[in-house]
Amino acid sequence: MLNQRASPAVAGNYLLGATLGALLSASALFVMSGLLSPIPTTVRATVLLIGVAALAARSTGRVSFPLPQNGRQIPREVFLLNPARAAFRFSFELGTSVRTYITKNAPYAAALVILLALPTATGSALWSAALVGLGFAAGRTWIVATQLVRDTVIVEHPAWALHAANWLTLGLCVLVALRRI
Repeated sequence: MLNQRASPAVAGNYLLGATLGALLSASALFVMSGLLSPIPTTVRATVLLIGVAALAARSTGRVSFPLPQNGRQIPREVFLLNPARAAFRFSFELGTSVRTYITKNAPYAAALVILLALPTATGSALWSAALVGLGFAAGRTWIVATQLVRDTVIVEHPAWALHAANWLTLGLCVLVALRRI
């Protein structure tokens, strides 16, 4: 999909799939966060801070521990569909972060934020979870969307961009935790 210039239909379907996938995961995490709501806010924020610090240490390579994930990539047959449908299905599965191998720690930190740091009011919590999901989808879509206006095609995500996005997300999650303490 990234080995050729994305058409507007491919980019649009990619954005739609990533958005729906991320919102599905954010919704599931929102529901699970309700089970943790009896735990005091400061305790949840402290656990969030410790969790994000552990993920940051894992990002540096200083510590290693397994994270729950699917150890497989999205099936090859997804790419045999017409380009617009393939973009939607691929990005939906990528957006959920459930059906694919995750190489960075940022999705786990974002999941911890939804689980542990949502506002107490249900409406605000739902909007907050949705915004985290939308931000995740926008980040997943950025490279494909930029293919519309680039002169050259990006075959792989630049490593510096992936590392910067990972550290930016981890930093924002730390700020959320500190604000909740």
